[in-house]
Amino acid sequence: SKALSSSKILNNFNTDKVRHGYVYGSMIFTATQSSYLNTSSSDYVIGTDDFTIEPFVKTFTQSNYYGVVSMRDYSETGLAININLTGNPRFAIQGSYHDAATMSVGSWYHLAMSRISGTTSCYVNGTLVQEFTDTNNYSGQDLVVGRYYTDNNDFYIDGLISNVRLIIGSGIYGGTFSFPTTPLDPVTNTKFLIIS
Repeated sequence: SKALSSSKILNNFNTDKVRHGYVYGSMIFTATQSSYLNTSSSDYVIGTDDFTIEPFVKTFTQSNYYGVVSMRDYSETGLAININLTGNPRFAIQGSYHDAATMSVGSWYHLAMSRISGTTSCYVNGTLVQEFTDTNNYSGQDLVVGRYYTDNNDFYIDGLISNVRLIIGSGIYGGTFSFPTTPLDPVTNTKFLIIS
């Protein structure tokens, strides 16, 4: 696999949270058009490989749809982990949505999607909330943090996002697991990583 280039590692964002006994940083988003991170690379093309996408997220309010991590365009092609209108996690796979358990405003959550051998599993704090067959060929190379779609200026999150990781070639979560309590590492096949 390709080495993770330094341009795809972003460190030491605003120190704003304490979680599980240690302090680490996070990106602050304000639900405005200028408040998001956008990147593009052929390294992000998943194809039919196994993958893992994961962020930590905390919302300040819940008054709209919120984007967390998206590789999904406005024509609804691709993958995304977002927040739905009622404040709950929304895992988007191509043209379908898979909503999950309740999230509370002001609390931190670890969200993850992981595909292993044609099955994609969705998690909230290490608990499996959705699982389905997924043999899609994902060809997109755009990734956005803090906005709902890669190519549409709408649905910006009002909250904090931290420790975002995209792994292509490995689905690292299966079954129920203990979610990370330390900053994420650039494990084998990591293509994008924000550590803080």
